[in-house]
Amino acid sequence: LIMKVRNMNTRSKNLTLALATLKAWIYGLFSRLMHCAAAFTASERAISAIQYALIAALVALIIVGGANYLGGAVNTKFSAIGSAV
Repeated sequence: LIMKVRNMNTRSKNLTLALATLKAWIYGLFSRLMHCAAAFTASERAISAIQYALIAALVALIIVGGANYLGGAVNTKFSAIGSAV
């Protein structure tokens, strides 16, 4: 029984050490990511790129919405033409 308790304590210590190491690694990764994101958004080129990306997304959304709206009308016209022929 004493051996099992010692073995559990060793496992618990190993698990605690592994979790602490993982926490430090994640914190370091997050810190580097935030530093890169801050440096990217600080530059004028990055801000322009973000603006162009948002404009492109808006234009794509309008095109898709228009295609869906006009798609039904075009389908109806082609069906009418097909029936007439």
